[in-house]
Amino acid sequence: MRQLMREATLGTAILVMAALVPAQAGADPLMAHRYSVKLHQANEVDTGEGSSVRSDMTSSSWEDGEGKTYRFNTVTRSNDRTSSDVDAVATRKDGVLSVEIRKPVADTVELKGNILLPTQHVVNVLDAAAKGETLVEARVFDGSDDGDKVYDTLAIIGRPAKGDENLPETAKAALSGVPRYPVTISYFDTGKSSEKPAYVMAMSLYANGVIGSMKIDYTDFVLQGRLDSFEALKASGDCKK
Repeated sequence: MRQLMREATLGTAILVMAALVPAQAGADPLMAHRYSVKLHQANEVDTGEGSSVRSDMTSSSWEDGEGKTYRFNTVTRSNDRTSSDVDAVATRKDGVLSVEIRKPVADTVELKGNILLPTQHVVNVLDAAAKGETLVEARVFDGSDDGDKVYDTLAIIGRPAKGDENLPETAKAALSGVPRYPVTISYFDTGKSSEKPAYVMAMSLYANGVIGSMKIDYTDFVLQGRLDSFEALKASGDCKK
């Protein structure tokens, strides 16, 4: 089947990190918080046979700043019919990431080894970028597929970009002067890092975790998005960040 991308829209919340609790004294300003992320991705693919397939994915997740707990729910619809509904909680204890899957089928999966959660991974990449490092290899759990997927990843970090991006007015004040890095992350199925990646994500990543632009290459088609709306959240309580 010949696949041509006719329309691809990444939701405005490509990556939104919301600090929900105060930072602890001396802690990493990113990982000392908890993060709530919402993502909406919609696309329409022309089959080349006079018809098209529309898919819609909505995901919400919550991750604590220490990388010990990750809650997520992902609903995928195809032509307005629900094709997948994944709901699970991952908890780390004694070096084991235990995933309690509630949907689509109740199950518990234990993942051993050094496995990062999604925001942990972003922070590791930013830490490496700040040190001038160019490569980051990591195993990453993101809850995709049926809620138990772990990817082998390779991040390639470029030098800090110069000049301003074409940012929306609401973002210019908050992001002006903040270092940003061109980052490309390849996601491989576990144990297949010598083969072609499952997908590749290229982005303009700011030092505070905001993504200015993004391209996701699935080989059969490519999704592209850019920051077109931005709201800086105000710190609550005793939070200084």
